[in-house]
Amino acid sequence: MLEPLTQRMTLRPWQSWGDADPFVERPLDIVRGEPMLLEVVLDGTILEVSTDRHCCLTCRLYDHRQGHLGLFVENGLAEFSELTVWSLG
Repeated sequence: MLEPLTQRMTLRPWQSWGDADPFVERPLDIVRGEPMLLEVVLDGTILEVSTDRHCCLTCRLYDHRQGHLGLFVENGLAEFSELTVWSLG
């Protein structure tokens, strides 16, 4: 999750109610209206997320569903553009 109010990037389990505590979090400068490059790499159980190529969150991710990707905004507005998904094989 990118959290502008708390100026951080977090990885937390999804649940339909409330917010679970994050597994991992990193401070992140989010400027309203400024574009942000977000790169997500999943290689086996290794997840790496970087923003503007300077803030990086890395962790192990087990039991994830292959072939599923979702983008959403909660209590706000975002524009997603130039989306690219590829598989190394």
